[in-house]
Amino acid sequence: MKPPKARKSAAEQWVLEEQNYEMILDVLRDLGRSMERTASAFQRMLEPHLRDIILFVLNGHFRGAATGETFNGEVGPTL
Repeated sequence: MKPPKARKSAAEQWVLEEQNYEMILDVLRDLGRSMERTASAFQRMLEPHLRDIILFVLNGHFRGAATGETFNGEVGPTL
């Protein structure tokens, strides 16, 4: 009989893979550049609206798995 696998701590269970981390940074850099180029479209938007746009773009890359609270004290899915 095999011994039971040790359970991972919550911190170990919710780790973002390096490849996904780098992709997120690339997406955010590209989005930031696009927003700068069309600043007039975003200048009157409040933070929640900008946040929704960022999540909209990230969810296009990560099949809806991006959330605003994933790494803000809340336990969320691994991307």
